[in-house]
Amino acid sequence: MVDLALTGFAFVVVNVALVVIVMPDLVGPGPTWLYYSFAFGVWMYSTFDNVDGKQARRTGTSSGLGELFDHGIDSLNCTLAFFNP
Repeated sequence: MVDLALTGFAFVVVNVALVVIVMPDLVGPGPTWLYYSFAFGVWMYSTFDNVDGKQARRTGTSSGLGELFDHGIDSLNCTLAFFNP
């Protein structure tokens, strides 16, 4: 089963890729759809990130390694949030 936090993180990575393509110099306001895309991506990331822990506890598949992986994905998300337009 694919970790839901990793699936949610894919939304953030796609948004960062869009910023790099649309606004490579990160100067000036971007198109309106880009802001909506980032809002949707962050919402999906937080939803998936919150659901995966609850699902792991419910199914009895939670572990220390899973928690470490989840926190690692969270730290990568915080790093990539810098590219938010």
